[in-house]
Amino acid sequence: MAGDQRHIHDPATAEEFARALGLQVGGAGYPFVGNWGTKGLYAYRSGQYNGIAYFGTGGSERDRLTMPHESEKYRPWNRYDPDIPAHIRKKLIELEDDETTSIGQPPQPAHVQPSSQALRTGWYRMELADGSVIGRARVQRNERNTSATNEFIATGDLTGDVMWYVEGNTVKVPKFGSTGTIQADGNITWSPDGKKAMYEGNAGDPSTGEQSIRNGVGKIALKSVHGKYLSAQPDGRAEWNRTVACGWEFFELSERNGRKITLRSTHGKYVSAQPDGTVQINRDYAPPGGWEEFTVETRPGSTPGDAHDFLNLKSVHGKYLSAQADGTAQWNRDHAPPGGWEDIQFVPQVSQNQEQVSIKHQQSIEILEAVTGKPVRFKLNSPPNHNDAWVGIYSTGASDQDHGAQNNRWKWLRDIDANNASFPKQIAGSHSIRVFSDGGYKLHERKDFQVKAQTLATQPLDDTAQKQGRGGIRFAVLFGLFLMLLGLPLVIVGSISTAEGRLGMLIPGAVFTSFGGFALFMSIVAVIKRGPTETENHSSVMVYQEAVDSASTNIEVLSFNHNQPIRFRINNPPPGGNAWVGIYPVDAEDREHDDRWKWLRDIEVDNATLPGQSKGMWSIRLFSDGGYTLHERTDFEILEGYKNEVWMRNARIEASRIIGDMIDHPTFGNMNRRTSMIIKRTKHGNMHRFETNNTTYLIKDEDLADEVNVNEPFWGNA
Repeated sequence: MAGDQRHIHDPATAEEFARALGLQVGGAGYPFVGNWGTKGLYAYRSGQYNGIAYFGTGGSERDRLTMPHESEKYRPWNRYDPDIPAHIRKKLIELEDDETTSIGQPPQPAHVQPSSQALRTGWYRMELADGSVIGRARVQRNERNTSATNEFIATGDLTGDVMWYVEGNTVKVPKFGSTGTIQADGNITWSPDGKKAMYEGNAGDPSTGEQSIRNGVGKIALKSVHGKYLSAQPDGRAEWNRTVACGWEFFELSERNGRKITLRSTHGKYVSAQPDGTVQINRDYAPPGGWEEFTVETRPGSTPGDAHDFLNLKSVHGKYLSAQADGTAQWNRDHAPPGGWEDIQFVPQVSQNQEQVSIKHQQSIEILEAVTGKPVRFKLNSPPNHNDAWVGIYSTGASDQDHGAQNNRWKWLRDIDANNASFPKQIAGSHSIRVFSDGGYKLHERKDFQVKAQTLATQPLDDTAQKQGRGGIRFAVLFGLFLMLLGLPLVIVGSISTAEGRLGMLIPGAVFTSFGGFALFMSIVAVIKRGPTETENHSSVMVYQEAVDSASTNIEVLSFNHNQPIRFRINNPPPGGNAWVGIYPVDAEDREHDDRWKWLRDIEVDNATLPGQSKGMWSIRLFSDGGYTLHERTDFEILEGYKNEVWMRNARIEASRIIGDMIDHPTFGNMNRRTSMIIKRTKHGNMHRFETNNTTYLIKDEDLADEVNVNEPFWGNA
């Protein structure tokens, strides 16, 4: 199949291809072929499924060619995928270059001499047959394969990087099955749809500056004058407070005509400048002239446009991007003075990786122990000196403000031993420890890590010790039986004999029997102390694991206000990486989830959220695989309300107020406290809602000592 794309689109050929690369074909409880969310052939570079390849059925050809948005996934057939591991890329290149193998990239036309209508590099405006503009693309030689003079890469607004192959006046694009003809003026006419690629040199609006803004360094990070990196959060927020640039801090930079660029995050979303001055990183597309396109203004330097120059980014609203000292980003400045908060550096990913190497030598945060069922223990090697410095534990995708309650998920540094600190036990999965240098959210250091499931099996003895132990017990048993066999007949005969010498039999018999019995008793004690054998121990572990696996899953709804995010908790979620959860109208079919769903691997199951919905009956449904195998369902009612919702336990009613343990109160945290005057009370199932002027308190039946006077003013609303 050399030169074709069957290994991209055909499951059987894809399996052969994956094995040739040394990948595991399916695994971790999931088959190679399935109706997975990612279509076509893909593999994992990290996490639970590291080194495993899968093939997602269904979808279109374009779906099977699209690069995965998740950073842990990559396309093993694409040597230019930035997430492909180095050893896989090396093996792929070897296979492609080997003419005897059946594995190869799409056909590469033979080298031809340039003609008078050779393809021109630069910017092209993509038009439909009627002349309407659909986007722009920047065409440049494939610098990754300098020996192939007929290979080019076209980076488009909506398509990303696409390979173009040139034969004389013909341009072939295997990805889309298109063929174009280069005209004498440099424009390209495509067949069979009649689209055109208009060379910008003919459009009267040429690009300003031939120097690449990126200088061919791949992904870049945005570093502020405060020394912090811009970070794209999974929920679309922008935070400018990272000390070190990792995955979320790198952006794919695409250049456009007129020194304009777009920035695409590792989550597959574009940076967008809003008219109100806020910054969002949640756009799927970056149309020309849109809020996702920015003009680059560089500070004069020895090499204009160099990646290490200071530069400014100006939005279509005429405002400059500004990094605030508190770690927020604003796109609302009218001017960009030299040295101001509007100065930015584009730091290439390779340079940042070099910085990380030196940082790793000191490891500001060391994880000492991170297993389920035990506290998370860690060490701070270079904590900040500020008296109000603090540390918190988060799920990796949580915002800095989502720190929970004091002494549960965050602590003052002044109250802990920095050499042996701990947080309460956490569930298995991805977490981060973050240190802040003041009483606010000025991030000093962050450490992402995995809490792993604890192994229950005990450490076995070595073979020699086991054999010696078993041999000693056998000897003691045999010796005891031997003595008793000698002693019992003497005792029996001596007890019935009337001869004068009967004491000569009773005394030795009693001694032999006593020692024999003692030896047998000690053998039994030794067996008990040794515990089960290896087989028995393994069985006990399996029984325990089966009990854990069969433990019931339940969903607790934690908030009920309409048009606000619905908070919930999943107790004992199903295992596996393809479990997901969605929110539905109570009578909707399982497939009618629209965009109201999330993968369990992307949420904090102890405090998860789904988009807010209108008033009425809804259900949260949990599915155990990438399909529609229902694992658990909870129906509930969304109520009218805009106030903060706070849960309480061990509560009682007293003088028109509630006294009890507040849980994660936005002001008071976790503490026993009395509420303000209750103005309304309602009951829904086993849940009571008590409302004050500012807050709604939620209490379950079992947590409420309901000794209320029916004449209390709020009781009439029940």
